[in-house]
Amino acid sequence: MPRDLVLGNGSLLVAFDDQYAIRDLTWPHVGQENHVMGRRCRVGLQVDGRTTWLGGDGWDGDLEYLPDTLVGSSTFRSADLGLVVSVRDAVLDTEPVLVRSFEIEDTLGRDRDLVLWCHHDFDILESDAFNAVTWDPTTRALLHHKRDRYFLTRVIASGAVLWSCDARSTKNGRGVAGKIEDGDVCDHNPVSIGSVDGAVGDVARVPAGGRTRVHAWLCVGRSEAQVVRRHGQVAAAGVDALIAESARRDHQRVGRIGADWDGLPGDIATGARRAWLVVSTQSDAGGGISAANDSETLFPGRETYAYLWPRDAALACAALDRAGDHETSRRFFALCPKLLSPDGWLGHRYWADGTPGSSWLARVRDGRPVPPIQEDETSLVLWAAGEHLRRAPDHGFASTFYDGFVRPAADFVAEYRDPDTRLPLPSWDLWEERYGVHSFTVATVIAGLRAAAEIASRLGC
Repeated sequence: MPRDLVLGNGSLLVAFDDQYAIRDLTWPHVGQENHVMGRRCRVGLQVDGRTTWLGGDGWDGDLEYLPDTLVGSSTFRSADLGLVVSVRDAVLDTEPVLVRSFEIEDTLGRDRDLVLWCHHDFDILESDAFNAVTWDPTTRALLHHKRDRYFLTRVIASGAVLWSCDARSTKNGRGVAGKIEDGDVCDHNPVSIGSVDGAVGDVARVPAGGRTRVHAWLCVGRSEAQVVRRHGQVAAAGVDALIAESARRDHQRVGRIGADWDGLPGDIATGARRAWLVVSTQSDAGGGISAANDSETLFPGRETYAYLWPRDAALACAALDRAGDHETSRRFFALCPKLLSPDGWLGHRYWADGTPGSSWLARVRDGRPVPPIQEDETSLVLWAAGEHLRRAPDHGFASTFYDGFVRPAADFVAEYRDPDTRLPLPSWDLWEERYGVHSFTVATVIAGLRAAAEIASRLGC
């Protein structure tokens, strides 16, 4: 279930596949509301009477990041077309905006005129029904929308803006993507509704042996006014300046978390910093930490792993705390009281906003009601919370967290035991495959209760 390039800021997550197609775009939470659902939002080039998808067939590409940043730094080469395209992609730190800079180089030694297209194939609110896409002459952008979800897309080079929007059923089910592939996209169709896609592009001239630059952006918001405002901010600031600012902020974040990167061998330190940045893209600003944000498992089961599993999040937080990132861990622990059941246990999995996710853990066993749990999901969070508060002590937070989570969760774990063996009562194992009493669960119960006791002792409870 890989995604080769992931960019995010805690609310907007954009994930590219190995052919540089956006396959997943979630907002307003990380992993929650996937507005692409595995479809392909691609960059097209029309040059010398030919059409190609950047990163697709005929291109030799490398999708990378600028060092110690979440700025995508990708290079695509086509010997056949005589082009090299270098791309910078970034999601802004404080706004749900994707900015993109394309530097196109000619290697054939002659002037080239081309069109660069940004094609978007949205399933807004995770459905292909009731979508709308329209050309807005004021912003010279395409506006995709449904209810209170808006996506404004703009491409700018020479200013000769081109666009089309249509039903996906056109071109034998290929929609506007089919128009691009067939070279007849410039119909300026201004609006379409239902199951639709759209593309916006601009004409660029590449001098012989030289380079030219094309900029694009995607603004996300809850209203047309909001995305138009964000569009204006991008246009005023400039894409390249915004990308440079994103890189600068990422460097500051890496330096701020306090991990002793310099104590590691060079390659390992570089990999550790990269891992931390990537994990940050999977962490929601509201505290949720998702397991895997891609849509590869949507077919045929219509499910994904884009959920918060308390077990996975607890283990992630333990690693983040060791790396010095207490802020991400603190957000998760602050969310935990909201997740807790009235009986004191954490469920199977949750959406990023804390609402319960779908679960295949049954509530009945041998004709008797049982809690639908893996007990380690509750006890591991207790253990991780103990680790967190040891490394980042905060009496005020610890006191509130103890009352809202630690005490009721520890009470449940302590009581959910066999009266004779004093071992935990049966629950599902960590792989969700076997129901019973498992050594891993027992170990987490011991660790979790010890952590809860330590927190209580520190608070004088």
